[in-house]
Amino acid sequence: MRRDFRFGGSGGQGVISLAVLLANAYGVQNDFEVAQTQSYGPAARGGTCKAELVVSDEKIDYVKADAVDCFIAFNKPSFDKYKGDILPKTQVFVDSTFISEEDVAGCAAEQVYMFPATQYAEENFRVVCTNIVMMGFIIAKTPDITIDNGIEAIKEVMNPKVVELNLDALRFGYDKGMES
Repeated sequence: MRRDFRFGGSGGQGVISLAVLLANAYGVQNDFEVAQTQSYGPAARGGTCKAELVVSDEKIDYVKADAVDCFIAFNKPSFDKYKGDILPKTQVFVDSTFISEEDVAGCAAEQVYMFPATQYAEENFRVVCTNIVMMGFIIAKTPDITIDNGIEAIKEVMNPKVVELNLDALRFGYDKGMES
């Protein structure tokens, strides 16, 4: 089993943090092999940002996302930039706060999840929780990891001062994913 993830957004949306947390949930919490890479523009906050995660039950010989199995886009420019890599088998998660159904119409994926992660984070937590709300939603739609894996990853990776807030955001996103 090999799963390739690509994450796109702008600096400050938590794209890299989400990739790191999912790498922990898969690798540390669930014993998969993982390789996580990232790139971002010269301006950290507001510049373009991409992260990739490769998860496998075997040694990973190529650390870049080759055939994207899961694509997470937090803004329209990132979606537009990487939509050409979407395959019919790709699970696509888009933040519908910024990406419309019209934007995703015609993409090759058979599974597209429109989820207003930023809107939910602003209304219920803080905008910096957008990535964690999305993480919960992704976990609900991904059979390879559990909510407990996500909880343990947050406890292990995040500053103890913000763990409870982020656990609430994770559970919120997970519950929304289980409802739909």
